[in-house]
Amino acid sequence: MTYLSIAARLVRQHEGVMHEPYDDATGKRPIALGHITIGVGRNLEARPLTDDEVDYLLANDLAENEKQARRWLGQGEMHTAHSYSAGDYFDLLSDNRKAALLDLAHWGGIAKAKNMRAWLIDGILSGSEIAYEKAAREILYKTGTNPSKGRSGWYQISPTRAQELADIIETNRLPKGLKEEE
Repeated sequence: MTYLSIAARLVRQHEGVMHEPYDDATGKRPIALGHITIGVGRNLEARPLTDDEVDYLLANDLAENEKQARRWLGQGEMHTAHSYSAGDYFDLLSDNRKAALLDLAHWGGIAKAKNMRAWLIDGILSGSEIAYEKAAREILYKTGTNPSKGRSGWYQISPTRAQELADIIETNRLPKGLKEEE
């Protein structure tokens, strides 16, 4: 299973799938005077999105999320057994951690994470599980390292999603409740 298929499963589980337009704050359909239409006159009230169209939109979103994650993590010098070379930090993450980053990017952007980037790079370069734990704490707490300052905005919006993504970053394991790939 690739990180893209894992990310798609995570985002589908966390966001849910709606084939008709809805208000993301309430989960309810908006009230409009006319018909809600997109593209070339597609009346979404009369003809909601199909599963294939939802999958297509999600694949495009995940591709953009990956670009954002790659830019955010950046590149650096990486030590191999015999030499150093420039490379993309994103490529060195496990598929599960890549998927968690794509889900965070989908959820409102990873640029808000003040110190997570540094902790992830430290984890990548050193293999330190403590670095991944500290990166995960930033998803849960405002200051990342100090729980007494309060919960993060992510956690306040969706505690379950924030905890699941933090657990993936910290442990490199997917949540037990994640649906199997169909």
